[in-house]
Amino acid sequence: MKRPVGVVVAAVLLLFGSLFQLLMAAVMALSGAFMPMAAVAGGASGAPGGAPMPGFMHGFMFAISAVCLALAVWGIVTTVGLFRLRRWARYSVLVIGGIIAVIGGFSMLTSLIILAIPMTPTAGVDASDASTFAAMKYVIFAVSEIMYGIMTGVGVWWLVYFNRKGVRDVFQGGAAVEGGTVETAKSKRPVAITVLAVLEIFGAGCCVMVALLPFPAIFFGIPLDGWQKAVFLLLFATAQAAMGVGLWRLAEWGRRLGMLLMAFGIAQCVFSMLRPSQFASVTAEFNQKMGLPASPLPAQAQNIMFVSMFGFSLLFCFAIVAVLIYYRSAFEKPVELAA
Repeated sequence: MKRPVGVVVAAVLLLFGSLFQLLMAAVMALSGAFMPMAAVAGGASGAPGGAPMPGFMHGFMFAISAVCLALAVWGIVTTVGLFRLRRWARYSVLVIGGIIAVIGGFSMLTSLIILAIPMTPTAGVDASDASTFAAMKYVIFAVSEIMYGIMTGVGVWWLVYFNRKGVRDVFQGGAAVEGGTVETAKSKRPVAITVLAVLEIFGAGCCVMVALLPFPAIFFGIPLDGWQKAVFLLLFATAQAAMGVGLWRLAEWGRRLGMLLMAFGIAQCVFSMLRPSQFASVTAEFNQKMGLPASPLPAQAQNIMFVSMFGFSLLFCFAIVAVLIYYRSAFEKPVELAA
């Protein structure tokens, strides 16, 4: 069967993105192996920026490298499946498209918010160079907007294109054919539910990684650290994974668990929007542990950015609730009529 041009283009783009992830995996692994020693050596010689890196950064870099490697393998396997017109590859690229569309759209929104916030030059910058500082700010964020815009556009394109009937039919080549028509499974899982299930399982894995890092978390204004934070995030990761499995199996308990988790997320977002200063303090502590400089944004600007970020997360939670409600009929068991 002839491959549509759009499928070939999508496969090539995905292959390039996967190769970039492989490059990032190598860079992160090399950073974890050599950067801490170089930083310590620089500090001993008095070189600028030579402060020793935190001890946990060694494992942190390798963890990021492992994630990039896993994403690269996922992308390469999906690329092969697209070229072979495998049905599972269409679902896989839909999940990938959903991920990059959400990440790209969120990053675009964040960049626009930061761009709209007045920023003063950092210490050491001459006042006469303020106009140059402002111009560089607009150039940097304009380039970022273009990159994130392309990323979002590709994700949306994949979500729309691979849901078109003609494209769906191309990927049905491996199904049983009777009477000249393609026979599909009677209990078909909606694509949106499939994407959501995979995203939740992926998010559970990310939550486990965050639980193992020595950074604080906030639960309705209560700071959590150490074993308390680890237990909370591991329990939340377990609930996310269970939700993903339940949605994948079209189990009603999975849908209800999803509604419960989204209710928790909505409440947390609303609370955080009302208390953005708490998240700013956690971010400052994170930067301190990472050895990063403090944010150049004033406190009011940081609050605006965090409120916008949680507002976007709130809309995302409501969107998931809408999907779970709209497709509730897919979770209903067929009623067997008595003979």
